[in-house]
Amino acid sequence: MIEELETTEPCTDCNEVSEEMLAEEMLAMEMEQRESDCSFLREVAIMQPREITNQTRIRVKGLAEQYGVSLPKNLQCSSCWIDTAVRVYKAIKEQYPDPVVIGEYQLREGVDVLWNGVRVNERTLTDELAAKWIAEGFPIEYFAKWK
Repeated sequence: MIEELETTEPCTDCNEVSEEMLAEEMLAMEMEQRESDCSFLREVAIMQPREITNQTRIRVKGLAEQYGVSLPKNLQCSSCWIDTAVRVYKAIKEQYPDPVVIGEYQLREGVDVLWNGVRVNERTLTDELAAKWIAEGFPIEYFAKWK
C-alpha cells in the first residue's frame, strides 16, 4: 500500500527533494557560475596594467578548455591571455545567450527615436515607460505590439 503513494512534495522530516527541484537548483547554480565567469572575463579584458598573474592565467585556461577556446600560442604574453579571455567570453555568450524578455509592448524593428529628450529603442523600452509615453502621446505606430 505504501508503494502506491507518490508525491512531488519534499518530505518535511528528512528534507527529501524531488529530481525536478534538484534540476532547477543545478540550473540556477550553473547560470550563477556562468555569470561569475563572465564577470571575471570582463575584468580581465579591461585589466590595467595589462600584466596577467599566474592565477588569472590558470582560471582563463580552465575556462578556455571548458568552452572549447584555443589557448594563446605565446603563454608569456599578457595581451594574448587578455585576447583569450575575450574569446572565451564571446564563446559563453554564443553558447548561452542572454534570455530575451518580450513584454506587453514591442517596438517595430529599427525604431530609435528621441521622445521628450529620452532615447526610445528596444534597449531602453520597458512596459512601464511604454504605457507612460503612450499616455503622453507617443505615436502608437512605432509599436509592433501593445496592450
